[in-house]
Amino acid sequence: MNHTSNWKRFLINQTKAATESSYQYPTSDQQVDQTILKQDSNKRLRETELISEFVYTHYWSVALDVGCGIGANFSLFDKPGNETHLLIGVEPDPSRAAVARITSNSLKFVEAHIATGNLDQFDGPEFAESVDLITCIQVLGHVTSDTMVRMFDLFGKLLVPGGVCLIAVPFITAYYSVYKRDKAWNAASDHHHLVDLNRSPEDPEFRRFISSQEFDLIATTTEFLPVRGFFLSPEETFSGSLPQAVNCPITLERLIDPRFQLQFCEIYSVHLWDTDHKIPLVGDLMIGMERTS
Repeated sequence: MNHTSNWKRFLINQTKAATESSYQYPTSDQQVDQTILKQDSNKRLRETELISEFVYTHYWSVALDVGCGIGANFSLFDKPGNETHLLIGVEPDPSRAAVARITSNSLKFVEAHIATGNLDQFDGPEFAESVDLITCIQVLGHVTSDTMVRMFDLFGKLLVPGGVCLIAVPFITAYYSVYKRDKAWNAASDHHHLVDLNRSPEDPEFRRFISSQEFDLIATTTEFLPVRGFFLSPEETFSGSLPQAVNCPITLERLIDPRFQLQFCEIYSVHLWDTDHKIPLVGDLMIGMERTS
């Protein structure tokens, strides 16, 4: 079956339901990038290196960049030899999708299309097992619990056997509670908080703890940027060098479809260290998975 042709046919004749979306990303990409640089000046470099290596070392003819934003990672797919390959950027914010469309027009090798809306538009038999590679970079840490479950289910439906998925998510360790004296958090589960991008990352009010129920409610609005820090086991030991292999957060491990095999889970960025700069408190993980059956 020619999956590339099927996808092109859909994207050219994209339905009205697929293109309508009222979602608006709650902050500017520039403001997010500036905040990231303040916390870890090398984060974006490490991130692009890991994505590029993953894309390069796995076979694909159809790839999805889920939550592609303005298309910042499109160039990592645009390599000689990929002229017959298809890259699909999926973005719920129409204004960001419009910028991603402009970005896609500048690619030299790979053919790229933008699908405005969420992943649910591809929940149909015509899309089942039609994607070789999925990237989902810094998306799952901002969506509701139900949406996260739904996305993992769709990853399993869309990927072909042997297909691969790369996700990046925020993490938090139990040491954060001690370091920040955060009594509101039980230091045994995911940490949900609001980020105030108008404050410095060193400001005590930069992260404000909220309940998981508040998180799910706020994640459906466009006024705030809620963040789910996936909890890393306190038994982890850290070498101080990045990237570093760690166990997958239990929240994500529970969501991974039995058809998937975990390839790796690595800390690639640290936003906040302990006083001695030896233990990471808050940062980002890169996780690779393969659908084996």
